[in-house]
Amino acid sequence: MLLPFLVIANDKVSKNATNKQELIWFVEDKAENKHLLDENYEISSPSTYIERLIITSLQKYNIIVKRSSSSRISQSIKDQNNVCTANRANTKARRAYSLFSSPQSFYLTHKLYRYKGKRPLSHALLNEKGQIKSLSHIFKVYPNHTIGIAKGVSFGEFLDKQISKLEHEDIYYLGGTNRVTALESMLYSERFDFLLALPIDMEPTEKQKQQLEYYPIAGAPPYLIAHINCSNSDLGKKAIQDINLILEQLYQSPKYYKAHQKWFSEKELSLLQLYLKQRFTDKTYISKD
Repeated sequence: MLLPFLVIANDKVSKNATNKQELIWFVEDKAENKHLLDENYEISSPSTYIERLIITSLQKYNIIVKRSSSSRISQSIKDQNNVCTANRANTKARRAYSLFSSPQSFYLTHKLYRYKGKRPLSHALLNEKGQIKSLSHIFKVYPNHTIGIAKGVSFGEFLDKQISKLEHEDIYYLGGTNRVTALESMLYSERFDFLLALPIDMEPTEKQKQQLEYYPIAGAPPYLIAHINCSNSDLGKKAIQDINLILEQLYQSPKYYKAHQKWFSEKELSLLQLYLKQRFTDKTYISKD
């Protein structure tokens, strides 16, 4: 179901679009995306802010914005030749049926959160760097504990593989439009013992911070990279090419830097830039100038 603001925004994009190719742009149906195309609403998430810039820059297409669940979006990309969506992990499974853009935005990777631990976390869970050895190792040490995980989304190939090895009864899955805030609230109300979440999604109060613990997962990439994902078709290829051109310009813009600066310190931005140069090329993705 389209929200009113999406219909209005889409009307703006669609004016004089008779001869434009139609591109269906799916937005994941969660509360954080509610104001995606409302220009009067300031977006703090780097990926959503950049997604808005890309949609409004794709003037050569008649963009139809629709809201849906992550699983239905994946199926639509498989079944239709004119579908795109943003903020997706680039995984081998998805590459088998779809196309990905250059990096859209960057996040500090998922951490394992614990709240109000009655005892210190067992050292048997941690390696010498203070990292969780693996998600499955948690339940060898704490067999009666549970972990909260968002339903129907990808955590990136590394963590997806670790999650697949967990027993179903050890996981508290939650989907729906408010799953991000709901999972955090459920951790604080002790509905489960651990939560796997992005730091950007955690908004504890000052009091909650005092009892909130978080741990990195050994072997997990330090950053989660979001991409635009489109149908594997001639139109999808064309859209990806146009999106990449927009991204190339955005990488060097103050807007792109500012979007990430809200969630990374100057030191963290420097480390991110170094990581990207080592993994990809000497291209600068995030620049002050």
